[in-house]
Amino acid sequence: MTDLEECGLSQGRIEVGGRHLLVTVDFDGFTPEDGPLWCRAMRHWAEGLRRSPWKPALFVALENVVRLRRGDGAAYAEFLAALRELTQAGSVLYPHNHGAFDPDTGRPLSPGGEPSPAPGEYRKRPSMYYDVVHRNGLQIAAWLGVLRGLYEDLLCDVECPRPRLLAYRAGGWDYGSSRQDLGRYLDGLREAGFAIDSSACRGAFGTPSWRIGARFGSNAFRCGGGLIELAPCWAVEWILDPFAPATWAALGQLREHGRLWTGGQGVFVVVLHFDHLFHRRSGRGYDYFAMRDFPTIARRIDRVFLLMAMLQRCLRLKAGEFDAMQPHLGGGP
Repeated sequence: MTDLEECGLSQGRIEVGGRHLLVTVDFDGFTPEDGPLWCRAMRHWAEGLRRSPWKPALFVALENVVRLRRGDGAAYAEFLAALRELTQAGSVLYPHNHGAFDPDTGRPLSPGGEPSPAPGEYRKRPSMYYDVVHRNGLQIAAWLGVLRGLYEDLLCDVECPRPRLLAYRAGGWDYGSSRQDLGRYLDGLREAGFAIDSSACRGAFGTPSWRIGARFGSNAFRCGGGLIELAPCWAVEWILDPFAPATWAALGQLREHGRLWTGGQGVFVVVLHFDHLFHRRSGRGYDYFAMRDFPTIARRIDRVFLLMAMLQRCLRLKAGEFDAMQPHLGGGP
């Protein structure tokens, strides 16, 4: 079970009819300096989408958006044009965030990054919730309201419609550690008008118990007040090197999803990270944002589309999106 369920914050799992593939992409880390390369990659991604049936959910880090808008008007205009191409090709935009920042400048309220290891008994990577609540003393409901407003501004700038079901994903998979934290987070989502959360994990970060998401067929449940959790099932980190041990480990994780192989019904939520396109492997680690060769980046994007097509075809999944899940999930504000 996810920690939300373990803490008694689930009001019952949702039996979803059919077999659906929902691809989500965490989109963060972009800067004005890297803008031209990112935009080129975004346009190549849009080309792939035009030939594909799936419409990925793009969780855009709002702190990066504000920083780009404030810092470089020309770069922001180019970014918006590329983002508009993605939405016209089928992507749907949703908000994402890694910590408290100045809504006018995008600068972190508490510079210095994440503490490591996690302080005290904190069970998550100290990212979004920890920074907002524990480091900066803000109310999570009020902060989620700020993010909702910035997200609406972004949709206006991109000139794309707001989805019917508003979804959110906590940066760093950090939506709090204690039961009190988790309850306040869910209350904050409801107060800010969100219908779906897609963040739930299990275990303690940095230990063998840590897992992103939940098993296919068990990852959808109600959290009360019209809020639904649609937890990720599989986080893919193989973009850099399809032959690396991490790739085989990720593929091996598919075995955990028994109902996926036996014809069960549900929503298989996949998580990709757009920034992985720009990293270079260095031993067991990575040189972050070191990849500048666009042909290599384009090949990585093509591999993503090949993998998703194979996954959908071999497992007989129907391409889906958050809004399209409403008849299957019910509820929503």
